[in-house]
Amino acid sequence: MARVISDRVTNSVPNAFCERRQFRRLPVAVQIELRVKANPVPIRAKTADISLGGCYVEMALTLSVDTPLKIVLCSATKSWPSTAWSYHVTLNSGMALNSLGCPKPPS
Repeated sequence: MARVISDRVTNSVPNAFCERRQFRRLPVAVQIELRVKANPVPIRAKTADISLGGCYVEMALTLSVDTPLKIVLCSATKSWPSTAWSYHVTLNSGMALNSLGCPKPPS
């Protein structure tokens, strides 16, 4: 099923756009909890797409770029804790998280 979805995504987007990403994005909606170091209360949202390198989170209140996060991706039967940081923010729409589970490279 994932292969069929990923082929549809690849075929519907121009090649120049697809080739700039290291990993293929899949349009998967998964519940996600975000935790910022300074705030113990989790922010609950939903992903719009996900890949091995990151995900895009749909949310009205976004965080600033380079915010380190502890995250938990949740399905109906399982959860996957990880770490990430915000690297692209679209105000009042959502933000992209990068390098799920990997340390942020030095600037």
